[in-house]
Amino acid sequence: MHNMQFDPLVSPPMEDDADMAEQPATRRALRAMAQDDTYHIIQFDGPVRQQWKDTLTAMGVLFFDYVPEYGFIIKAHSDTLQAIRDTPHVRWVGPYSASFRLSGRIFSISSEQLEMQGGSVRLRVVAFPGEDVSRLRDAIEAQGGVVGSDSTTRRGVILNVDFPFAKLDGLKSVPGIKWIEPAPEPKTNNNVGSDIIGVRGVRMAKHESLGIDLYGESQIVGICDSGLDTGGIAPDHPDFSDGSGGSRVLANVVLGTGDADKSGHGTHVAGIVLGNGMASGSDPQHNSFPKTCFAGMAPKAKLYFQTVGPESGDSSLPGIPVDLYDLFLPAYAAGARIHSNSWGSAGVGEYTSECVAVDDFLWDHKDFLVLYAAGNAGDDFDGDGRIDSFVLDTPGSAKNCLTVGASESVRLDGETATTMWSDYGFRTAPFAEDGIADKPYGMAAFSSRGPTLDGRYKPEIVAPGTRIISTRSSVGVRDGVLPEEYVPAGGLAASYFFMDGTSMATPMTAGAAILMREYLMTVEHMPAPSAALVKTALIHGATDMAPGQYGDGAMREMTSSPSPVQGWGRLHLSRAMNLDDASRVEFHDVSDADAPRDSAYVRTFPFNVCTPGGPFRATLGWTDYPGSEIAAGGLVNDLDLRVRRPDGTWIYPDNARNLSSLEDVRYLDLARGLTTLDGYRVGLRFTPTLYPSQLESVGFVLKNGDDPYVSDVSLVVYAWTESGVGRELYRKHYDFLRAGDTALPIGLSVEAGSVFVVLEKESELLSILATNGNPTGRGMINDGTGWAVAPDTPCIVGFFRAPVPPTSFDRVNNTVSVTLNAAAAGEYVVEVSAHNIPVGPQPYALVMSGLHGDVPTTGENPVSANPVQPAAPALTSLSSTRTSVSAAQVNEENGTSLERLYGDMVEFTATTRDADQLVSMRYAVSNLDAQTAETFRLTKLLGGGHSRAFTYPSYETYEDGNWWLTDAHGGFIDPVRVLDPEATYYVVSVVRDNGPFDMDPAARSVKDPQVLSGVVSSGSAGGSGGGGGGCTVGGGSDVGTALLLLAALVIVIRRTRALRQ
Repeated sequence: MHNMQFDPLVSPPMEDDADMAEQPATRRALRAMAQDDTYHIIQFDGPVRQQWKDTLTAMGVLFFDYVPEYGFIIKAHSDTLQAIRDTPHVRWVGPYSASFRLSGRIFSISSEQLEMQGGSVRLRVVAFPGEDVSRLRDAIEAQGGVVGSDSTTRRGVILNVDFPFAKLDGLKSVPGIKWIEPAPEPKTNNNVGSDIIGVRGVRMAKHESLGIDLYGESQIVGICDSGLDTGGIAPDHPDFSDGSGGSRVLANVVLGTGDADKSGHGTHVAGIVLGNGMASGSDPQHNSFPKTCFAGMAPKAKLYFQTVGPESGDSSLPGIPVDLYDLFLPAYAAGARIHSNSWGSAGVGEYTSECVAVDDFLWDHKDFLVLYAAGNAGDDFDGDGRIDSFVLDTPGSAKNCLTVGASESVRLDGETATTMWSDYGFRTAPFAEDGIADKPYGMAAFSSRGPTLDGRYKPEIVAPGTRIISTRSSVGVRDGVLPEEYVPAGGLAASYFFMDGTSMATPMTAGAAILMREYLMTVEHMPAPSAALVKTALIHGATDMAPGQYGDGAMREMTSSPSPVQGWGRLHLSRAMNLDDASRVEFHDVSDADAPRDSAYVRTFPFNVCTPGGPFRATLGWTDYPGSEIAAGGLVNDLDLRVRRPDGTWIYPDNARNLSSLEDVRYLDLARGLTTLDGYRVGLRFTPTLYPSQLESVGFVLKNGDDPYVSDVSLVVYAWTESGVGRELYRKHYDFLRAGDTALPIGLSVEAGSVFVVLEKESELLSILATNGNPTGRGMINDGTGWAVAPDTPCIVGFFRAPVPPTSFDRVNNTVSVTLNAAAAGEYVVEVSAHNIPVGPQPYALVMSGLHGDVPTTGENPVSANPVQPAAPALTSLSSTRTSVSAAQVNEENGTSLERLYGDMVEFTATTRDADQLVSMRYAVSNLDAQTAETFRLTKLLGGGHSRAFTYPSYETYEDGNWWLTDAHGGFIDPVRVLDPEATYYVVSVVRDNGPFDMDPAARSVKDPQVLSGVVSSGSAGGSGGGGGGCTVGGGSDVGTALLLLAALVIVIRRTRALRQ
């Protein structure tokens, strides 16, 4: 559960009242009688069967939220409890205690904020379905609360309440209340990007056999944001037109206090999704969206817009409905099946009532995909060179939405070239001297990291989010005050501007989702693809960015995907589609009729890999039944995935997670009020409820006057013995911590007894928030003369997690994958089974891919045209050869100093229909060493003692003289990626007709021999020359300066600030 974890059958018996204050919340809750005996928790003895629930339903039991493991909140009359306990497979029934109902996030409020609010906290109170609203209002107001608004939904009653902080214990005891949490405070959180995520190639790759282009023309997208330009359905900005005088805006529903977009956020977001670039040179009527225009991802899609911004143009969003079900339903009724949301409330990845609403709507409307921004709360509070975990915004922490983080874009021109992360307040290495938009294989520092509190991987996918250019509102209050680096050149400043944030990465992904859905409908002939299939397909195609821009050293943050940093990786749309005859992607959308209903379900899907060395991947995803706030979400219906190799061995999910609930242990008596405790060393003794337990992290609130930082602080954990403070178990020093609410990781196993968590400062007193009095005696203070019982209880919170039985399957996420980078040839059998289906049936989506055709690494005619080149030229002929050569022979004839060749010299001759075309060719290579891609070299061999080196860019960009490696499915290999010696790769090179890399001076004829080599010695691979060329694989410089297509906005929300630009 959210605040606690326990096994009800082994919990110790209730102690007398004198000892109750000594107990942490878990034990007090289990031993206290419920104020209202109507609601209870029931636990079954294993994976839940529908017939078990049916038996209890017949006895008058009503089932509400699922609570892992195998439990539910139920409503039942007290007279039936014994009969329920006697029912087969019922393990335990106990009261739904008042102590279960309070979110720990309520206590993170600062004393300054509490004082500003007159000692009250702003809460969202959720009551069970059927509870009387008037009775709830009267009970809350009788205790001093003020009810601002209420909403009755099928999930219950939602009330927004201002309530005295010191009386919270009384509020949680009001009969009928299920959950109490902080009230949400939603705030707003591209031409290069479309190349980085593989959209431009997909959009321009005609599926000629079907006569299909992918521009989103048949799709409707919903966007909820601050506003759209001047308002209405005919905005002044031409990028939202249909190209012939009409508008693509179907509706603009005003829910906020302003109808125009004075903040500029919503207009910018909408342009990323579906702007058509008319103000920058596109011709939508003829499907002409050149590389130099600023079109969005789906430039022909239609828009259902919901304006929720304020009249003032600030970052607040007063129009967000209390019940998000009411936000999504009108968009769905209007035909939208993708819904993009670049906003959220600051959080720590908790599962709130808004998350329940998101998951509930998506459970009811399984063809509707909602996207949320992860948030811009990324920071390095502890100064260890890694962005902190658990800073994910809500409701992006919901299970069924697609949550999007921000990676870096590439923008090396103008002021951006010298903008560093230190300009955003990141003052520690490696961020301080790192550019914000130069390494697309790395994360944006501000992007919020996961995981969620219940351990799920969030964000699930990332997309470029730095220096994104998109449409500019003509009524924006920011006009005329933008710094030079936010305004494009070429007279376009009135129509476009640059912004940063996960607010930009999210609409970029939403645009890709539109194209993915259109592809599934038109190319794969799936007329109504589920949201789970669209989401799973996008995740399936994502590119693993590990190790990221900081490499494998001490500052490495990213592990292999999936991870709480990058999810499954950077969006790469073309890898999720069948654009290449050599590889195959299969899509399975299993609907209710064929879906699992209980744990007896098993189904297999065969996939034949024809050629060894390429990647094989299977990705399973499902829209899960809504979780419960009291369980921090938690998986309800649990499906399993595994893959049998041709040799009969099984492979299990990538980075599978199996975690128990996180127990929030605190010893606070709010009724006593808040104070400050000062000392050189301040500590609190913790006693877990289960053993062994993992002390994952601690939270506390530091105070330092007006200074936002507290310097030279150590976090220490000691053993606790019968005589008091024992030996040191853990210590970490921080050069500085931010004043205010802070959480720090620990990761310490506690086998028995208690531990003592201490904050230390050597040279001066430390001030920490505390509650008045210390009735438990757990708080301790040391003024330099020794430890003594403190007069007050320090507000230190311990987060513990109990061990769980080991398993190779994932028990946390509703997306799982199995990946082989270099698969052997043969039949793979993908197995989907059901572990636990308490609320069925459970539909799911499965996507599989692997090599399905020949990928020869030897033989004649090895070169083929690159199938994913945007606007690829028409070829009238293509021939190629392989020639066996040695490094010595190449060096003698071309003046190079190559130390090792990989394969033969490859030469191709291509004839194009039109002159002056960029030609992109590829051929397969294998047995490459396990080193980063950028350390290889591709050299153009000119002969006569001359050569010319190709350049390895930081992303897939088609410029003369660029080259790169892809996996056998066409996925770009980031320059810092270490290669797999057993895998097959493609060498891709780009040569312009009559350019410096073309050996044939004749127009419309491109000739280029090339050879792949390892690291080049000093003085090699240089020189100049004309009339010929050859290529060797190798690293190169960063990406060129061409403007491509991409749009984004930056509102970087810090945990301690409302807005940071």
